[in-house]
Amino acid sequence: MPNPSKLALITATVLIMQTAAEARPLVQSMSCAAATAMVDQAGSIVMDTSPTTFERFVSGQAFCAYELVAEPAFTSTSDLTDCPIGFICQPRNENRSRTQTLQFS
Repeated sequence: MPNPSKLALITATVLIMQTAAEARPLVQSMSCAAATAMVDQAGSIVMDTSPTTFERFVSGQAFCAYELVAEPAFTSTSDLTDCPIGFICQPRNENRSRTQTLQFS
């Protein structure tokens, strides 16, 4: 027979994990304005982008680690397929330049 205290700990862990997963807002059920406002208000928030995927959205560079850069993020909401919800933090690309220099031969 399983140890009752071990069984209780496992049950509590599963319930906590389930509650945490349910706590993420589902972007697809929100309007673009509501989702964008939520990101702006929180600064950084993890949201479900579908029933099986999630993403961390931020309101700007201040919410990304130093080695990351804030890139514009678009996702589907209840009213738009490409809602400009905010930003996601991506690794810096050393080959990318914010300003392109044209060279003529």
